[in-house]
Amino acid sequence: MDWLKLALGVVQLLGFAVSYLKERKLIDSVGASLLADALRGQADEISNATAARDKVRTNAARDPDSILRDNDGFKRD
Repeated sequence: MDWLKLALGVVQLLGFAVSYLKERKLIDSVGASLLADALRGQADEISNATAARDKVRTNAARDPDSILRDNDGFKRD
């Protein structure tokens, strides 16, 4: 009987270890998916900022006088 209880304890311990590792992997995968979503959001923001910068550059190249106007009424010329 003692060997049977010992074997049962070992099997239960292994079952606990396997379930813990499955939970841990699940937690890690959830964390990874949240990280991936955050990185996708940041990549979208970067692409929007790059598109806006390119638009400003294109407009500045087309009409350079519209960007750097020197119409300050408070200058002391």
